[in-house]
Amino acid sequence: MQVWINTDNTKNAVALAETLEKAVQAHANQGLKAFVIFTNPGEEEPEDLTKSLEKMAADRNITHIGIAFLPNLDDNAVKDYGINTDARVRNTVFLYKNKMVASKFVNLKADKKGQEALEEAIQNLLR
Repeated sequence: MQVWINTDNTKNAVALAETLEKAVQAHANQGLKAFVIFTNPGEEEPEDLTKSLEKMAADRNITHIGIAFLPNLDDNAVKDYGINTDARVRNTVFLYKNKMVASKFVNLKADKKGQEALEEAIQNLLR
């Protein structure tokens, strides 16, 4: 599972990361893995972004998923994964099964409805 954070607010990004953390912990024996990638559209200094992401992970006890960032939107990974970096795209969530996209969400809100949809997609992924 991948969550690409583009222009999302911190609260929503953290909630998505926490959902993935719980899912990976609960289904580690099934090989479930996840990571969250921040695209850094504001071009924050890498050192500052590293510190803030490390603090976020430590404060929320996120230890089972990967958290990374790309220093700028010109990074090849953004293009290779086909991530839309338009400012209106706050986040993109991919769930993979057998190296194929099984589910995709764009601008997923981590409210009750969004969390339920993500959790249902994860359960479908594990079947």
